[in-house]
This record gives sequence, structure tokens and C-alpha cells, in this order.
Amino acid sequence: MIKNIIFDLGNVTFHFNCFDMIREMTNSDEEYEELKNITFSSEIWKKYDQGLYTKEEVTDIFLSQVEEDYKKDKLRDIMNRWTDYIVNNDRIINLIKTLRENGYKTFILSNAPFEIPDLVNARGLNEIFDGSVFSCFEHINKPDSRLYQILLEKYDLEADECAFLDDRHDNCDTANSLGIFGICYRDYAYEEAFENLRKLGVKF
Repeated sequence: MIKNIIFDLGNVTFHFNCFDMIREMTNSDEEYEELKNITFSSEIWKKYDQGLYTKEEVTDIFLSQVEEDYKKDKLRDIMNRWTDYIVNNDRIINLIKTLRENGYKTFILSNAPFEIPDLVNARGLNEIFDGSVFSCFEHINKPDSRLYQILLEKYDLEADECAFLDDRHDNCDTANSLGIFGICYRDYAYEEAFENLRKLGVKF
């Protein structure tokens, strides 16, 4: 019996529109790919998610990868404003509220740098969750199973009583390997995700 629903943030609870920010900065596909690969698609960003670098340290690393001043300005702008491009996914947020009203506990399990927990609190979304585990505090990223275990142990959850919504198959695969029911929610396919929850007996 499912008692707990765990949610990823990026591309699940939030619309992660940060690539749109880069697209607005340039008409060049080549420059778009360069800026994207330096920032959000980089291995450094994964370490940023793990809390291994501060925002200032990451910015300096990114700036060191380009020579042109105008590109340095764009990289600074990205790092100063990227959280402005994270938009609440109201349909999922309404689902979370309904689940809590129906007696389910809800949790966050997210790869995210320190700015994201602050954003969650600033938007009052901490009030709709019973707990959270962020990679930046644990220095571990999904799909590493240790991050999932931290959530289970921290809140005394039984794996087979949990469902997990995430936009990546590898993250859901880890959940399934631990006995958590992973639901891959991609491209905002709401009805498919809702139907998978209902198949687990979740009522909302």
C-alpha cells in the first residue's frame, strides 16, 4: 500500500526553463551549444548539484573556459539569473496538495545546488512537503542509491510504501531496484503519470 509519494523537482515539480534563457541570449546554434555545455550540461554542474562548489567558484570555472569578454558577460548573466527561469509546475503542485489532503505524505528527492532549497522555501513550497533530501547537502547525486537510502532512513519510510516521480529513467531504475515504485514522468505527460499512480492504488 502506497503511503508516501516522492517528487523530483526539475522537470517535475518545476518547469526547468534555463535552456530557454541561453536561447534568448544568442541566435547562433553553435554558441547556444557552447554555453549550454559549459553550464547546465557540464560535469561541473553535477558537482555544483553535489554542493562541492559554491556559485562563485562555479562561475569562475565557467569564465575560465572562454576568452571573449562578451561570452564571459553571458556566463555571468546565466549564473546570476538562472533560477528566475525555474517556474512552478502548477498541475503537479496541485496534485501534491491533493495527495496531502487525502492522507499521503509527500517528499522531495532532488539533485540541486544550494540555491534550490532556498527557492523552495522562498516560494512557500516547503509547506506542501513532509520532508526533503537534496544532493547539495549530502554530496551525492541521483541515481546513486545512497541518496535514496538517506531519504528512507531520515523519515523512517518503507520502500514498498513509496512511489517516486522523476523525469529520468536511470533515477527511476534505482528507485525500483530498492523496492520503491519509480514512475518516469517525461515531457509533462500528466495523464500517464496520474494513471500510473492510480494503478498503485493512490487516490486523488
